[in-house]
Amino acid sequence: LFEDVRPTPELSFAVRHLNAVAGMVITASHNPPEYNGYKVYGPDGGQIIPEIADRVIAHINRIKDYSLIKRLDRPIAVQKGLFNVIGPEVDEVYLRKVKELAIRDKDRIEIDKSIKIVYTPLHGAGNIPIRRILKERGFNIVGIKD
Repeated sequence: LFEDVRPTPELSFAVRHLNAVAGMVITASHNPPEYNGYKVYGPDGGQIIPEIADRVIAHINRIKDYSLIKRLDRPIAVQKGLFNVIGPEVDEVYLRKVKELAIRDKDRIEIDKSIKIVYTPLHGAGNIPIRRILKERGFNIVGIKD
């Protein structure tokens, strides 16, 4: 579990980086309402294919009484190694990888830092990493208030 909101691409990265079996995003994004903002990512970091999604939905739909689902309290889950909080260490690796995907240092050209870039996360979690990367690259960040 991430300690705070993160952009979906970081979850995809974290699944692969941490060798996780899957990752799950709860979002109010552009998905159809029947998905209720629930997206599952497989061990490759990509969204699960429709056939697997249908099987997950079939299992969920078989639940008639949610109070009968076995619960595991957080301290016990932590003790058993079944619950981990993903903190800034994964953020650092993710941001480093994102920056490596940009113009590589050996090919880097000087970019005029006065260039204007307009970015909107549409109230999404991408706001934090994008602002950080742009600032680290020397761009002046100007926020626009609603």
